[in-house]
Amino acid sequence: MTVTAQWTDNGGVNHDPINPPAPGVPISIGSDATFAFNGDYADLDEIRLNNHPLTQTSNGAKMDLSGYPGYAPVLGCAEAGSVKVTLYKEFLKTLPNGVYSLTVSFSDGGEGELEFEIQQPTVNPVTSSSSGGSGSSGGGSSVQDTIKTTVPSALVVDTAKAKAALADMAKSVANKARIRHTGEIRVLAEAWQVFGNIPVDFDTLDAGAVQERISVPNPGLMKGEVMLSGYVKGNIVDNRKAFFEKWFKNKVQVIHFDQAEPWGQPVEIAAKLDLTGMDTSSLYFYSYDSKANTYQRIEKPAYWIDKNGYLHFTTEMAGAIIISKGPLDRK
Repeated sequence: MTVTAQWTDNGGVNHDPINPPAPGVPISIGSDATFAFNGDYADLDEIRLNNHPLTQTSNGAKMDLSGYPGYAPVLGCAEAGSVKVTLYKEFLKTLPNGVYSLTVSFSDGGEGELEFEIQQPTVNPVTSSSSGGSGSSGGGSSVQDTIKTTVPSALVVDTAKAKAALADMAKSVANKARIRHTGEIRVLAEAWQVFGNIPVDFDTLDAGAVQERISVPNPGLMKGEVMLSGYVKGNIVDNRKAFFEKWFKNKVQVIHFDQAEPWGQPVEIAAKLDLTGMDTSSLYFYSYDSKANTYQRIEKPAYWIDKNGYLHFTTEMAGAIIISKGPLDRK
């Protein structure tokens, strides 16, 4: 688990986190995690985890915390010095992988906020039986969502899996290879040369449906190991959405990619997003770098929506993609 400080809105009063662990430094989920914030404990007002207000119950010199959705026991405590918030290891072990926000607000109107990432112990890569088959979409066609997969562990695409995907493609009328999985898809450098100039679709599934697709037009140009999985739902997506809607007036939708660095070539993304209430004729696309806490507009996404409701667009940027109704407008 790693912790990084993010934006704070403290009304001129310093309630920033005190000495948060450096980005990228793992913290064992086998021990309690304690975070400290500047401020007077007597002025403590509210503690929110992923924007969920936690119930505070007095327990002597400290305040027990509970009420996080899906977890009934006491999950941690708050106590003086300046304000220390501890999340118990028993609770941490129940959290899915992802980024979580912890916000402490005070009666003076200020608040401090940080983000921490949960990384549960990894499991062995799955076998080639979950690598998916063949078919094509994108490039003007609609996304279909038919194959079911139940193993959410990481899929490593090596030479053998790349050859298997090409063999599946040869048995069909498709002009693209396809890799499908429910979780992380990691493509090794050796696989790119196997694919050569044959386009490949990488589908991230959710309950048998394609939630997000990355279409790589020329795999032979890719360099090194690349993550080709992405998500339109889950804790990290919810957190990013709430984070941007807190600071900007716009309604937004978020796609999170496991790959942080640029793809190395333009790729087409197809994602099943809820665009209700958003003017689809005026969507703006941004790439968000959470480590640098900066965002950059994607100038020419060439977006369109297919008959099944999937939003298609082109980008060289990975990380988190923020899609807003109109240009981002700071509150």
